Amino acid sequence: IHGIVVDESPMRNGSTVSMLKWPLQSLRNLLLTFPILLVSIVLWNEYLVYYAKIGLTCRWPEGMEEDPLSVFMVSDTHLLGRYRGHWIDKLKREWQMHRSYQTARQLLQPEVAFFLGDLFDEGQWSNNFLLAEYADRFDELFSSRSTRTIVLPGNHDLGFHYAMHPETVAWFRRRYGRGLVDVVNIGRRPFVMITSMALHGDGCKLCSEAEGRVKMVKRSRECRESSNSSSPLCRSSLASAEWPEQPLPAVILQHFPLYRKDESECVDVPESDPERHTKYRDQWEAISLPSTEQLIEAIRPIAVFNGHAHRPCTKRWNRSGGSLIRPFTESTVNSFSWRNGANPTLLLVTMSRENGSVEPLVSVCHLPNEHICIALYALIALIYLGYLSIYVRRKVVERRYSAIKMR
Repeated sequence: IHGIVVDESPMRNGSTVSMLKWPLQSLRNLLLTFPILLVSIVLWNEYLVYYAKIGLTCRWPEGMEEDPLSVFMVSDTHLLGRYRGHWIDKLKREWQMHRSYQTARQLLQPEVAFFLGDLFDEGQWSNNFLLAEYADRFDELFSSRSTRTIVLPGNHDLGFHYAMHPETVAWFRRRYGRGLVDVVNIGRRPFVMITSMALHGDGCKLCSEAEGRVKMVKRSRECRESSNSSSPLCRSSLASAEWPEQPLPAVILQHFPLYRKDESECVDVPESDPERHTKYRDQWEAISLPSTEQLIEAIRPIAVFNGHAHRPCTKRWNRSGGSLIRPFTESTVNSFSWRNGANPTLLLVTMSRENGSVEPLVSVCHLPNEHICIALYALIALIYLGYLSIYVRRKVVERRYSAIKMR
C-alpha cells in the first residue's frame, strides 16, 4: 500500500515486528501525553503569553523626572454587540483585550487609563437598554480599583456627525460624565477631551455647543495665564471649564486624528507601507483643517493623543495655519483589539507633574500577536494528525503482515 513492499523473510525473524512496534509504542505515549500538551498550549496562549510578552517587552519611557504621572492610552476596543460578529469571535476578542489590559495594568501599574473612543462596536445603532448592557460589559473587562479609568466617545459609540442623536449623547453624559468638550484635571495637568464628531462647524446644535465649549476652554486658559483672572468674565469661564491654578500645558484627547492628508508625515510609518499615501477624508478619517487650527489656537497643547485609524502614527507639529506654534507631538494609538489587526498595542505615557516645558514621553507596548497564537494551535494539530496518520498506515501494514503469516 502506497508503495510499501512486504518482504516475508524479515517478517519470519521478527525484525519487521519490532519495526512496527516502535512507532505504535511512541503513538501510545503521544496519545497519553496529548491532553497534557494541549492543556499546556491553551494555558500558554490564553494566559501566560500575556505575562511573557508584556512583562519582557513593555517598559515605561525613560528620561522623565522621578514620580511622573503614568498613563495608559488605549483606543478602539470595539466591544461587539448583539448583531455583528459570531459569539465565538466576541468571546475570543473580549478575552484577548481583558487579559491584555489587566496583565499590563498589573505589571505596569498606571495611575490613569484613557480610552480614546469606539468603546463599543454597535453603540450608534443601540437604544439606552443596549448601551447600558455594553457599558456594563466594558466595565467588567477594563475596570480597576487601582487605576483611574476615563473614557471619551467615538463614532461607533455615538455615530458619525450625521447620525449623532441628542439622546445618545445625553446617555453617554449620564453614564460617564462626559460632554462634548470637557476638561479633566490630574494635578496641575489639564486634559481637554473632545468629541470629534461634533467639530463639523456646520452650525448644528451639537456642533454649536462643542464650539462654544472650546471657546470657554480658551478663555479659561487665557485667564489662568493672565494677571486679571479675578474679572467677572474670567470667574465665569474658570467655573465652567475648571482650568487648574498654575496649570501645566494641556493635553488634547479625542477620537479622530487632527487634520492630515495621508500618513506620509507619520514618522513611524515606513515608506514601503502601501497605505502610507492613502488619502484621509476630512471629518471621516480626521477632523478638518479649520477645526484643527481652532483647537490648536484655543488650547495650545503640549501633546495630542487620538485613535480611530486602527493604525499607529506619530506626527510632529511645528506650524498651524501658516504660523509657528509651540511644537508638539500627535500620537495616534493603534487599535487594542485583534478584530482590527493581529498586532494590537497600547501607549505608555509619562508626564511631568511640575515642569511645563517637558513634553510627555511615549513608548509603545506591543501585545501578543494573534497570528503567532493561531500558529501554535495549528502546529499542535499538525503534530497530532501526523502521528495519527503514521498510526493508521502502520496498522494497515501490520494487518497485511498478519494475513501473510497466516498463509
